[in-house]
Amino acid sequence: MQYTLKSFYKKSIVKVWLYGFLADIIGASILFFLGILGDSVGIPYELSSAINYDPFSNPIAVLIITVSILVSLIFIFLFNYKFTFRRIIVESHLRFKVALIIAIATMPWTFLLPTKWFYY
Repeated sequence: MQYTLKSFYKKSIVKVWLYGFLADIIGASILFFLGILGDSVGIPYELSSAINYDPFSNPIAVLIITVSILVSLIFIFLFNYKFTFRRIIVESHLRFKVALIIAIATMPWTFLLPTKWFYY
């Protein structure tokens, strides 16, 4: 079945948006639980504070946040590849490319923003 760009967009945009939002929630939940439960799992206050407020004050916080961004990227890719574009893009290599490009372009880079900018 041949799709025009407009029909492709109409058939996929809501699913791409919802699955992307779900993937961002999965990645953010890692940061949330490390920030909230940091003391109970043995994370030092300096690290949990860096995760929550200023990631660039601690290199390990940047690493943890980068891992959560990559987790979101993986889920965005999988959701789009396995569910959103499964029936729309039949060719697997083209579906792989489209899902990967969307995942890279929409990964939650804002996780790296220091929230202290918004509180002080």
